[in-house]
Amino acid sequence: GLFSLTYGVRAWLDQRIRAVFGTENALPEALLIGVRNNLPPEEAQAFRDVGLAHLLAISGLHVGLLAGALLLPLRLWTDRKTQLCVLAGFLLCYCALLDFSAPVVRASLLMVIAAGRRIVRRAPDPLTALAAAFLLILVFRPLDLFSASFQLSFCAVLGLVTLLPAMEGR
Repeated sequence: GLFSLTYGVRAWLDQRIRAVFGTENALPEALLIGVRNNLPPEEAQAFRDVGLAHLLAISGLHVGLLAGALLLPLRLWTDRKTQLCVLAGFLLCYCALLDFSAPVVRASLLMVIAAGRRIVRRAPDPLTALAAAFLLILVFRPLDLFSASFQLSFCAVLGLVTLLPAMEGR
């Protein structure tokens, strides 16, 4: 089923990453597909020592960087609707690859909602987009409400969305 397919794709990506970066460099593996067990303990400790260990957990930052890298060339050759379809398909596959973890699903939904708003030429509304992503996830996975990862992911973004305008004086 889906598990064996995602496992196969993850194994293939792991091989490609090793072919490009070599067997000694496990950092791209951790940053792209969430495989952190190959990271040498001293590297993981170095990330913790400088306060950057959170970068090793796949999150909205990674989703945003990958989506941006995908959309950049697409914007040169395709219309907005095609961009949205390709982006949604890519992010769905990326979510499946990473076992639909809460931060990845949240960020992916927010990206697709933002791209959809661009198509209908509506102004961005981060709070409504966050609420929509929250409800969509709970429709399909209601028990995520009790997951610390889900709660922290949404609370962090909610804090950014509500506090940033206040700090900027808007």
